[in-house]
Amino acid sequence: MACPACCHGIFLQPLKRDSSIDALKAVMVFLVVLGHTGGYDPLIRKVIYSFHMPVFVFLSGYLTSSGPPKEKRRKWFIKTVLIYACAQAAHVLLGIAAQKSSSTPLLNWQLLTTPQPILWYMVSLIFWRLLAWSPLRKLSDVHLLILSFALALASGLVPMDREFSFQRTFAFFPFFAAGVVARRRNLLEKLEVFPVWAALVLLAAGLYTAWKIPWSYQPKFHYAAWNDFLVRLLQTLLGFLLCFSILRLSRENSRGYFSKYGKYTLWIYIGHSFLTNLDYYAESVARRLFPGFEMNLLAAALLALVYCTVCIVAAQAITALREYQKRSLIL
Repeated sequence: MACPACCHGIFLQPLKRDSSIDALKAVMVFLVVLGHTGGYDPLIRKVIYSFHMPVFVFLSGYLTSSGPPKEKRRKWFIKTVLIYACAQAAHVLLGIAAQKSSSTPLLNWQLLTTPQPILWYMVSLIFWRLLAWSPLRKLSDVHLLILSFALALASGLVPMDREFSFQRTFAFFPFFAAGVVARRRNLLEKLEVFPVWAALVLLAAGLYTAWKIPWSYQPKFHYAAWNDFLVRLLQTLLGFLLCFSILRLSRENSRGYFSKYGKYTLWIYIGHSFLTNLDYYAESVARRLFPGFEMNLLAAALLALVYCTVCIVAAQAITALREYQKRSLIL
């Protein structure tokens, strides 16, 4: 990658496409889908939740330029808000249709301020990037990380939960800030000096800890007791341990296996938010075909793979249609 350490406030040069990052994005978005597919041991889901979003948010920060041109920022913002608004509206309409109740209001303030549970990431990403493009980009790396940790710990004192994705935005902000710093300092390539065996040991220790602790990395809403502050701190530290070890191991994937699917993460993220509503029907069909069938991790993984495949095929079809329309206009 050609992303040299830069002075704060100076525009970063565009990153070269890194196949190992695309591959890691593909794996993490698959785990996102798997995490939203039910029917298997909740302890396994707890382990997945301990690292999949910290890694994904870190990559979001790493792929965020601290100072892109104003016009590029505006286009990204408008496009992202429109995608989110359409997805939110579609979920609301599906929910109303499922209730089959004409008394359900089509719009209310809660629907406007609170994203659907699966769509929280898009709202948080908007806030994270606006923060990265704000005067915060002038902070030194150390000050940015300290501020992000302070906001993550202090946000639990604010009596807001899912409104504007508040708690998740700030609870995961340290990982986004770490990604921004890693891009500034080209830290991913420097990770390669850390021994692979040591990363494996850290990963095993982190996953074992995630398995044994009584809570998973789902950011708490506002603190209900003083010890919730400590829980969020430990969650964040464990997330960083796992994130660091996974990022180091991903650097060994020089061929970038699965990298070609990394560019479809947004499609998979949005698409699976609708497809997971079919879990019940998929399980019913499986029980008809295989009497005595019970949902387990393997079945959930296969179902998640089907959802990802459907989203990728849809993305490829839409892209091909757009290209055909462009060629037709030229001709």
